[in-house]
Amino acid sequence: MIDSGDPRVESSTSFYSTDSSSGEKWGWIEIFIIIQFLSPGILMLPGAQVIRLPIRVLPYFFSIVLFFVLFRQREQKKAVLRAPASAWLVFALVVMCLNLFHPTTILYSGLAQFAFQLTIIGPIFWTMFLFITPDRLERVLWICLWCNALSAIVGALQVYYPEIFLPAEFTSAHSLEYLSSLSFEGVNRMITRPPGLSDVPSGAATGAAITSFLALFFSTKKGCRVWVRFVLMVLVLVAFFTLYLTQVRSQFLCLIAAIIALAILRLRSGEGVRGLTVLISSAALVAGAFMLAVGVGGDTIEFRYLDLAETGLIQSFQENRGQFLQYTLERLLWEYPLGSGMGRWGMMYNYFGQNPLVSALWAEIQVTGWLFDGGIPLCFLYLGAITISLFYIYRISINNPDPTLIMAARGIFCLNLMTAANLFAGPSFNTQNGMIFWTLYGLLFSATYSRQRYLQPASKTGETEKPILS
Repeated sequence: MIDSGDPRVESSTSFYSTDSSSGEKWGWIEIFIIIQFLSPGILMLPGAQVIRLPIRVLPYFFSIVLFFVLFRQREQKKAVLRAPASAWLVFALVVMCLNLFHPTTILYSGLAQFAFQLTIIGPIFWTMFLFITPDRLERVLWICLWCNALSAIVGALQVYYPEIFLPAEFTSAHSLEYLSSLSFEGVNRMITRPPGLSDVPSGAATGAAITSFLALFFSTKKGCRVWVRFVLMVLVLVAFFTLYLTQVRSQFLCLIAAIIALAILRLRSGEGVRGLTVLISSAALVAGAFMLAVGVGGDTIEFRYLDLAETGLIQSFQENRGQFLQYTLERLLWEYPLGSGMGRWGMMYNYFGQNPLVSALWAEIQVTGWLFDGGIPLCFLYLGAITISLFYIYRISINNPDPTLIMAARGIFCLNLMTAANLFAGPSFNTQNGMIFWTLYGLLFSATYSRQRYLQPASKTGETEKPILS
């Protein structure tokens, strides 16, 4: 049965239950998360390329559907609430809307890009009005783990049994020459970078990174059963193996940063043993998975990752993704201080642009994309919103009376930190990763304030309750 999130069906006595199997119904949010991670798997089926656009649109379309369904319900109940950073995102949307009137905006792709960004930001505007308990928030993280674990496992099988598990057709959005460049010479055979549950080589990288972190996160949790810990450790090994074979080093580095952040959070809260366990387990599994990956991928994998240690992280970044950031700051920032017009870059241009009078632009990293869509004001607003949201999550992760909520906040902080760090390596907030970022943040905000918001006694005078947070 689908739960609308109406607090009237909840019991105040069970709100802070520590039993994850307390019988809370699955609802829209669980379906939303599953669609986000599993719907791209449809593209692995033969003949699915003819419906590629509807399949790729489905997760974003569902975001808009939930916005109208759930946000309108709260509006009818006159609920007034603002999550920190939500106002910044509203102003960011205003800047993008104004940029639609830029003289070089491509109308159709510009409108599509604005709608696209609305679907990515949208979850924060309906998740904050849901009734979410800490246990249900933890369940959402478990769903994220198992959905992404499926992608990581399929990615590993694609390496060993490509004739069975690789997609029948790769994406039609890229040229055959580009797709062939995403294969490499392994030990005795050519290997396609595993796409996981997608039709794009290297597509398994995101799922493998999320799986590696969440499996490690839950396996080092207090009270985790021995057999569950064993299964999760095996998942970490498989996910790291898949991540190595995708050769997406930026995801690898962001994952390492998230693991270090988790260890620091646990050390800071006095959980020294668990903090050290995170670091020691990670080091052992990273090394073990690397040996397995080199055994399959050969020198290509070994040189790809050992080069990071030899050249150093800063120099490696400068030689690769750093040059795009440098180009953005030194040239594009002065060329497009107020934006270049909407719809001139990314998939929205490929699908709806194609205007011979306006040239296409290319954005390898998210900062460049924001600069195109709204100039310096959009960069400032979006980076400000991300910073505020991460600071809010951090505060919950170190100071809250509910231990389940603290644990969930730690996981969400590290996952969102991965996405935020990736904006300097790719357009992470122009993908589903950005939508998951704002979804998890909104759910944490809702879980933190649900009891105060919905169980607060009504005014004796019959007046509408004042907003809990402004």
